[in-house]
Amino acid sequence: MDGQAPPVGISARTRARRPEEATGRAIIPGETVIQARIRIMPKATILDPQGQTVLRALAGLGFEAAHACRVGRFVTLDFHGIGQQEVEREVEQACRRLLVNPNTESWSATYEELPDSPSEAVA
Repeated sequence: MDGQAPPVGISARTRARRPEEATGRAIIPGETVIQARIRIMPKATILDPQGQTVLRALAGLGFEAAHACRVGRFVTLDFHGIGQQEVEREVEQACRRLLVNPNTESWSATYEELPDSPSEAVA
């Protein structure tokens, strides 16, 4: 590094480039990998100005059939070496503590067991 301290709030863990650097735990070939796919959306009772902007832009481009648009976030988290129930508990805690504002957003998650290596996923 250039000798400067990292910005306040940025830890070595945040700056990590590889998963094992971020977690401090090596990924073991052959262990179970479960991917959580988390969909975070504004609650139906909350105005969505971003969705309204997208809808107006679509209409301006000639997409007249679209009559509603809500803009949210999609987060994927890969969990290595833990079971489905523990993954679900981890995702719920992550959503409650960090990912979701419970006053304005709702969330849902799906889970999929993945191949343990990228080469298998491509095949």
